[in-house]
Amino acid sequence: PFHSWDLAPDDPLGAVVEVGPALAAWLQENPAHPSQILEDGVARYQVRCRPAFLRWLLSLEGARLVGPASLLVELRGRIKDLAADYC
Repeated sequence: PFHSWDLAPDDPLGAVVEVGPALAAWLQENPAHPSQILEDGVARYQVRCRPAFLRWLLSLEGARLVGPASLLVELRGRIKDLAADYC
């Protein structure tokens, strides 16, 4: 199935996200992406379009990106840009 996280020529990147109980329950009923694997409070995704994934991730309450390191660097950059716009 079509998904915006797949709209990029990059190789898939495995994103690992810790999720709280309420978010885990919601994701169990509403998978965010066809690649989603949800086990023991950890969601895993295969992502090609990292900006689209990071926009989604920043919209969530109860989610914490834990890897990979390259995606964490991109997330920190996005957070700095947002802070510069609002602080």
